[in-house]
Amino acid sequence: FIVSVVYGSNCAIERRQLWLELEATANNPTIASSPWLILGDFNEIIATSEHTNEANIATTRGMREFRECLLRYIIRGCWHAFNFAGSHQLSISKKLKELKPIIRSFAKENYSNLEKRVVEAFDTLTLCQQFTLSSPSPSAAIAEEEAHRKWLELAQAEDSFLRQRSRIQW
Repeated sequence: FIVSVVYGSNCAIERRQLWLELEATANNPTIASSPWLILGDFNEIIATSEHTNEANIATTRGMREFRECLLRYIIRGCWHAFNFAGSHQLSISKKLKELKPIIRSFAKENYSNLEKRVVEAFDTLTLCQQFTLSSPSPSAAIAEEEAHRKWLELAQAEDSFLRQRSRIQW
C-alpha cells in the first residue's frame, strides 16, 4: 500500500493546488494499482456534519472543492470501508483508531532515524559519483542515478518532517 501525509495550507488558493496534486497523483499508474492512504491535516472539512457546531456552519466553496476531489477517486471507497454506528464524531474517531497501527508502522519504517539515513544516502551518492567519474559506464551511471533518487527522496522527507516539527514548536 502507499501512504501519503499532507498538510493543507491555511490559504484556500494553495489548498486548491493540493486538490489538483492529489488528483494528479491518483492518476499515476503506480498509485492507481495499489491501496492508497492519505493522512494529515487538510485544513478543510467535507461536510458541515463534521463540524462540532454544524447548525451554524454553511457549506463553503472550499468544502465543495475538497469533497469533489475526494469523490472523484479511490479515496472515497477507502474512507467508507469502515462503517461504525453512532454520531459522525464517533465514526471518525473509530475510523482513525482503526488506522492508528498502520500509521505508527509507516512512521517507524519511514521516519525513524531519518537524519542518519539521509547522511548515509548522501555518502552512498558521493561514492557512486566518484566511481562514475573514475570509471564511466552505463551501470555506474544507473547506480548513481538510483543513489541520487534515494537521497533526494529521503532529504525531501526530512525537510518535510522538520518543517512540520518547526510549525508545531512555533
